[in-house]
Amino acid sequence: MAERVRDAVPADFWLHPAARVDGKTVPVPNVVRDEHPELVNRIREGGLIVIQGDSAAGKSHLSYWAAREAVPGWSLVRCTTETELAALRGKVLGNALVLLDDLERFLTPGGLTESLLAKLCPRGASVTVLATLRSDVRAALTAADGGSAAAVRVLRLADHTVTLAAKLSDGELVRARELAFDSRIHAGVRANPGAGFGPAIAGGPAAVARWQLACSGGEPVAGALISAAVDLRRTGLSGLLPRSALDGLWQHYLPAGIAANRLDLSTVEEALAWAAHSESGTEPCLRLHSDGQIAVFDYLIDHGRRSRIDGTGKPVRNEAWLTASAMATVEQLSMFAAAALFDGRVDVATGVYSAGADAHDPDCLNIMGAVAHARGDHAEAESYLRQEVDLGDRSVYSLASVLAEQKDRRQEAEALLRHAADSGDEAAEYALGVHLAHQDECEQEAEAILRRFADSDRSSALVELGILIARQPGREAEAEAILRRARPMSDAEIICAGLPMILNTNRRMAEQTAVMRRAWAAEGGENLDALYNLGWLIECQEERQQEAEALYRRCVELGDPRAAYRLGSMLWRQPGHETEVEAAFRMAAANGMDNALYDLGALLGREHIPGYGESVESTYREAAASGNAEGTLLLALLLADDAGREDEAELYFRQAILSDDVDTKARYGLGLLFLLLDGRDEELGTLIGDLDHLDSRRAKLLRELRTMRDQAAAPVSPSAHTPSSAITAPDRHSYLKSSPSQAHTSNVTFGYINATENPV
Repeated sequence: MAERVRDAVPADFWLHPAARVDGKTVPVPNVVRDEHPELVNRIREGGLIVIQGDSAAGKSHLSYWAAREAVPGWSLVRCTTETELAALRGKVLGNALVLLDDLERFLTPGGLTESLLAKLCPRGASVTVLATLRSDVRAALTAADGGSAAAVRVLRLADHTVTLAAKLSDGELVRARELAFDSRIHAGVRANPGAGFGPAIAGGPAAVARWQLACSGGEPVAGALISAAVDLRRTGLSGLLPRSALDGLWQHYLPAGIAANRLDLSTVEEALAWAAHSESGTEPCLRLHSDGQIAVFDYLIDHGRRSRIDGTGKPVRNEAWLTASAMATVEQLSMFAAAALFDGRVDVATGVYSAGADAHDPDCLNIMGAVAHARGDHAEAESYLRQEVDLGDRSVYSLASVLAEQKDRRQEAEALLRHAADSGDEAAEYALGVHLAHQDECEQEAEAILRRFADSDRSSALVELGILIARQPGREAEAEAILRRARPMSDAEIICAGLPMILNTNRRMAEQTAVMRRAWAAEGGENLDALYNLGWLIECQEERQQEAEALYRRCVELGDPRAAYRLGSMLWRQPGHETEVEAAFRMAAANGMDNALYDLGALLGREHIPGYGESVESTYREAAASGNAEGTLLLALLLADDAGREDEAELYFRQAILSDDVDTKARYGLGLLFLLLDGRDEELGTLIGDLDHLDSRRAKLLRELRTMRDQAAAPVSPSAHTPSSAITAPDRHSYLKSSPSQAHTSNVTFGYINATENPV
């Protein structure tokens, strides 16, 4: 290895080898990337620099050429293990470039910590830590749920982050064509619109083709060995694999009908040599090290994951999960479990997180707390999350969210968030902003906090800020502009955002998010929450209904049941759309939106919905009799909509109020019932007063509806549940079904009580 940067060769920076020219190893001419000039200056300034991008995008290539120009006389320090990195703690470096390939391998308690980074790169020192990181790995490490808090803290300290695309920009293509006398550059330019320039140069597509050739019968043992190794890496294991890990595993990957003991098959040694060979000299499928360890071409790992997104790939075999689970270290648990979720193995992920929590791994404690929280078990969630916080240097936002859902502990939650935010906990500060955004008379403070995060283009902050501003009359255009700025979420963020629900319902990850992952993986993907709330905002503007409808349709294409319900409600007002309305309501109802089931019944007539009428009431009665709060509330809703059964409905509403899980929904439902009944205004006023302390938004809605009822002497706008052509006389109770142009809420029916509120 070179001692000075100027003496380094591409292999010192872990560049994938390029194809040979006329049988000789010849360096590839440097196609200057757009990011090169700024990176040169940043390297000279020192600090932590992270270059992120897909496998074979050119991350190492960029770092090599930029470093040679920036600091040719500096010392070159390569670290291949966290032990080598930790050994630098006792050294005083100066004019040094420290290289870290696959940064995730070093983001462990014994690797690159905040204290070690401060030791290596003190302010004013001429030391740069230059690291590469795959984009999907970074997203998993930094996700709000399921990520690594330690990794987040280190990555936030990066002085500069470069995101490198696999495909060349227009300017880069011009520079590449000037060097197209080199056959490899010429081939890369031709491949740029498809696989990308970088992968073509590194031989990524060629390695995939060789792998597929082996698996299709060309070299079955080699194909099985490559597939087994790729699957082990897809489980979340990082770095080199011991040769022994493949023993007893590769046989499971042989094509059907081929026995491992067939005499005409290659031996394992012969097959490994085949897998480690590349005809052109580019990166082979597997690289064999002298110590018996095996490196897997990371392009194959990314290929396996991408194929799972588009539905053409296979899941990781169970035998690989069993092998990997015995190999995973405590530091790898979070990545291991996230990979299991991505592959649809909820059972594996749950077991890993549980084991990690028992071992007091803070990230696993956080996940198990989130799972218990989603299940409604506040005591268990609090137990896990307090253990996490007690380990030190952990955010309190998850614990505060559990406390905030308990009406007698909301002040405790807010105080906890404020104290943590004042101590520099950014996650707690953001959670405080979201919390205040949903409290009356706190809009100004909430907006100030959310703006600080939105200014850095944090997508979730842009959505929350847009919703907050949209609720303020006269600021609709500002809210729309903010929502349109929200960027798409990453795969890992999508996975982790739904993690607790997925673990609790045991639904396959691939089934749960397949449509959204395909959409977000595509170029120009949207942020679904931003898109849905933008539709809600525009729907509230009478003259923009067609635009709102188009936005909801796009959300429905991405699999959003909320948008399906809103789209169905809009189309219901337009005669001739009954079939499409039914399809929209069915999609929403199938995804747990009870108000959609209610409206579906109103559309078709309950006797036409299999299982809705008496069978549903029977089911709800059984649930209520067993003490199930949600079933009790649903029974009350069902009875409240059936003329002559109001007294029985009131009984079940009052029973549901006794449960902390649904008490505010039940109070709101009882309030709606009182609005329909004569002589109950005094009780309605008392109930609204109680709601003021529990759910001020629903209390405000009831007040508005009471006012609308009292002023309902004149005809009002048609019900969202009744085509305009069918209105023949004023309906005294049509205020309960106001159109979105009249109020910033969903259709205010009994079904609305259990709806996902607008906005979300």
